[in-house]
Amino acid sequence: MIANQDHAATIERSLKSARIFAARLRYQAEGTIMDVDDLVQEGMVGFLEAACRHKESGGASVSTFAASRMQGEMMDAIRRVRAQKRMPAGGVIDLDSINEIAGFDGRELINVLMREQLLDAVVDCINKLATGQREVIQKIYIDGMNAKEVAAQLNVTEGAISQRHKGAIGRLRKLLTDKESIN
Repeated sequence: MIANQDHAATIERSLKSARIFAARLRYQAEGTIMDVDDLVQEGMVGFLEAACRHKESGGASVSTFAASRMQGEMMDAIRRVRAQKRMPAGGVIDLDSINEIAGFDGRELINVLMREQLLDAVVDCINKLATGQREVIQKIYIDGMNAKEVAAQLNVTEGAISQRHKGAIGRLRKLLTDKESIN
């Protein structure tokens, strides 16, 4: 616990430290709706909790001991405010909330979703191919093999692989075009 004669001086130094750290943290955490005074208040709560737990055993001073708890309390407060900001009233998450959580803007999110949707459509169409065509597509595009390697592995000619590949690509185009016209 803080010795009586050092009470005021220690608290004053800690308050000054809290203000400096809060200002720095506020600058780094732009977009936070907390102001410096709120951060200082949170930090001083952490300081007082740590000061009460400090043991005068010749180790670290109260200020040193409590400084990390003071800073941690400020950072925890910012995390709590950000978490509250992310969850709109009524618990419904909108596109802006998703964008903030994900860390990118709506256009990027839409592009990601469209790519995923296209990928799902392509996978669905690949699964509709004949077994031989599906094998060739997998070995060339997923396993990264060339036509010669695929031919050797499947024990067929390169010409047969080329025909399967050409047929698979044609069928995929048709399936994807049909799928697009349905949507």
